[in-house]
Amino acid sequence: MNAPLARLNPFSWPIWLKLAAGLGSAILVPLLLALLAIQPGLQELGLQNLRSFVSQNGERQQQSLTSVLTQARTNMSIFLSNESSNRQMVSLLLASSPLFTNTDLTPVTTEQMQNAFQRALLVPSTTLYNNVRLVDRNGQLLAFAGVDETVVTAAMDIDQSGQPAYQAAVTEQLNEQPQEQLVVASALDEQSIVEIIQAIPWRDGRAIGYLVAELNMPRVFYDNLTFGERTFPAYSYLITSNRQIIAPETVLAQARISSDDSTAVRRALGGTAAVDVYPLEATGAEVAGYFSPIANAPMALVTEVQTIYAGLQTATFFDARLISVGLVAVVLATALTFGLNSLFTPPLVGLRSAINGMTDGDFERPIPDPQRADEIGQLSGSVSTMREQVQGVIADLQARVAVRARDVAATHEISRFVVSQRDQQTLMEQVVNLIVERFPSIYHAQIFLLDSEGYDAFLRASTGEAGRELLAIGHRLAVGSTSVIGQVTEQGRMVVARDTETSAVHRRNEYLPDTRAELAIPLRVGNDIIGALDVQSKERDAFDEDLTHVLQTMADQIAIAILNARLYQQSMRQLEDVAAGNRAATRAVWQQYLRGQRAEQLSGQAGAPTSDTLSLREQALMDGSIAVGEPNARKIVPIAVPVILRGQVLGVVEWEVPARDLDENRLQLAQELANRLAVSLDNARLFEESQRATERERVVNDIAAKITAQTDIDEILQTAVREVGQALRAPQVSIRLGKADENGHSIGNGHHAPQG
Repeated sequence: MNAPLARLNPFSWPIWLKLAAGLGSAILVPLLLALLAIQPGLQELGLQNLRSFVSQNGERQQQSLTSVLTQARTNMSIFLSNESSNRQMVSLLLASSPLFTNTDLTPVTTEQMQNAFQRALLVPSTTLYNNVRLVDRNGQLLAFAGVDETVVTAAMDIDQSGQPAYQAAVTEQLNEQPQEQLVVASALDEQSIVEIIQAIPWRDGRAIGYLVAELNMPRVFYDNLTFGERTFPAYSYLITSNRQIIAPETVLAQARISSDDSTAVRRALGGTAAVDVYPLEATGAEVAGYFSPIANAPMALVTEVQTIYAGLQTATFFDARLISVGLVAVVLATALTFGLNSLFTPPLVGLRSAINGMTDGDFERPIPDPQRADEIGQLSGSVSTMREQVQGVIADLQARVAVRARDVAATHEISRFVVSQRDQQTLMEQVVNLIVERFPSIYHAQIFLLDSEGYDAFLRASTGEAGRELLAIGHRLAVGSTSVIGQVTEQGRMVVARDTETSAVHRRNEYLPDTRAELAIPLRVGNDIIGALDVQSKERDAFDEDLTHVLQTMADQIAIAILNARLYQQSMRQLEDVAAGNRAATRAVWQQYLRGQRAEQLSGQAGAPTSDTLSLREQALMDGSIAVGEPNARKIVPIAVPVILRGQVLGVVEWEVPARDLDENRLQLAQELANRLAVSLDNARLFEESQRATERERVVNDIAAKITAQTDIDEILQTAVREVGQALRAPQVSIRLGKADENGHSIGNGHHAPQG
């Protein structure tokens, strides 16, 4: 088909041309007939309808705007009159002033002020403001809060003195005008913004700062510039005294044309409210308009509709001949509908099937007519592009899920290791190595622990050659120093340097010159900070939210594991001390027992030895384990088994066993017998000691009974020396009573008794 014939083919026409051809044929002809038959007075009646329409809607819009602006002012007034919020603002404004020391104000932080704004003025469901700012009298921003909870804490030094709101407020103060007004300024996107500014006075009436609230343009203005019924294509806009236009985006261009050198605008800004018909200066088009100033605001409302629409809505109601024309139009429109349906429905059904296939995960269903030149062809191309993008998004999500699964697996592996490791140093060294191995974006990891005084953080585990060098020089950082580790150990919260070239807290380390991002997480046990986990990357901004959460979990587990390792090592030392004490006590008791037996050692034997076991005996005594000798000529193997009681070697049991009978079971039996022997020996010692104690008690009781039976002192002394001498088997016992002389010798009589 050649080009001229292709232009006549309806399937190649754009959709708007198809609709224009069909509906134009069905509507335009009856409309032209109706216009010819409409009575001359129809235009005037339509014009009255236009005036009534713009008047009613304009008055309603004017009242709504006045009401919402009044409400916005009232909300600020309530906030300013609230004693608590007023004191907070005054406290923040006077924080650096000498006046603060002469007041009973409580210091207030920027965060507290911003929270007060959020609670009182920026409730998302009801607020009329986009943001609220507190500015001191020099124009410096002290606090900022927005409806999306964005707080510009990093911009607290922003100078607001050049802003129109601040300048207007200062001018009003100088002119001793009312302290509250509306100020209009242009934003960066050329959309107007409206702000309310309120001076905050000190006791003498001078302004010490300003509360500035930027109004929510859609909620305050655009929503109130709508029409209850769209009977006519009317539009409304606001214009300020400095000729800034406030209007929804859909009518902004028309509002600029309408306001260009407009008589209605000048009259409205001059305080006149009226409904009139007048031409637009820019285009000459005649409009019916309502204009009125907004009370207590430097702006005016204009509502307009072109008069060419005056008779379109009323003509069919005044001429019965239009009924027949309407019937013809209905029949024609119905026929055209069926015709157009055959053009549009099949490809649209195919597109719907392709889109439904995407919801079922089927991305292979054919897309109809992607090569068509009209809008359906363009839509098919868009659906194809969208499907490719969806496939890309799904692939990206699958990749992210894989990364997340990797992080979870790495966390599980490291967690399983830390809960099973008891040695603190091994634990830390293995953990940092596992972190570097399992997370590709991390090239260096290290652990710092605080000293006992909490003044310095010492490097205890680090990875790679750089880590070994840092450990060798005893690398440490002071708590609170200008470094990531210094800040995290002082503040007890996570610190991240997303770009080390611009970060204020990163401290460059010559051993790690490739670091572009650093993250440090405190190792916390309860409320105590014991150290920090530090990880570094060669990529800028490498630590996203998911990775940060994973590392936070690891840091918490590492802190608990370090505490457990310390407690375990402490308990092992305590157990060793107890065991050493038991060994020492056992050794002392048996040495005392042997001295009581007047012997260096106790021994017994059965049979005749055939080997020299002295060296085996010494080896068993020294090692505390079984010593096995070499077989002699008779194939007899000597063994020495230590006799151990509570970890202390008391002696040695020596056996000679035929070589053919010697095996591991026989050695275990020998050791078990030696252990039973140790217990039996100790029981025997304890029994003997208890017998001796009983005998001593009996002798003491007998002597005491004989002495108690005497009443004469000489008889008591004679009985005492005799009985004590017999009990102790002493050859000579003396008792002498008297006063000692200057040399310490006893003076007086005494009794003694020789013992035979």
